[in-house]
Amino acid sequence: TGQYGPTNVTTFTEVTTQWRATITPTNASSKLLLEATFDINTQTTLYFLRHFRFFDVTGNGAVGVGQAGVGLRNATTLAMRGVVFDDNDAEPIILRAVIPAVSTAPRTYTVQWRVEQGNAPTCFNYSCTAPNTTYPWTAPFTFTITEILP
Repeated sequence: TGQYGPTNVTTFTEVTTQWRATITPTNASSKLLLEATFDINTQTTLYFLRHFRFFDVTGNGAVGVGQAGVGLRNATTLAMRGVVFDDNDAEPIILRAVIPAVSTAPRTYTVQWRVEQGNAPTCFNYSCTAPNTTYPWTAPFTFTITEILP
């Protein structure tokens, strides 16, 4: 589903509740493989740094991120600087992480993001250009959670 993302998200924000996925692990010792893929497009040719991360809605915390507390570095699943030429350019985002299942209770996960500076309108899974232009596009969002048994 195409989503117009929040534009001034300098703190981590859920892209949309429609992108949530839930799993009930069968074994507390399992690992969970989280995989999300989507495309983004911005309405600007400014090159802003973006952070993306998986977030455990049930446990209220980031998961599958880099090491915290390494100087002032932010723990993210993916960090990237956009390199777009115009409002049609797609930037593929691929998030992947392996995390412990911890329990057999249902868990809900989502994708959060933030941008280096505000005022960077971002379209998720479709081009920001008007639909009647030559090269507009739409793309799917996929979020797969696979349980890896011990």
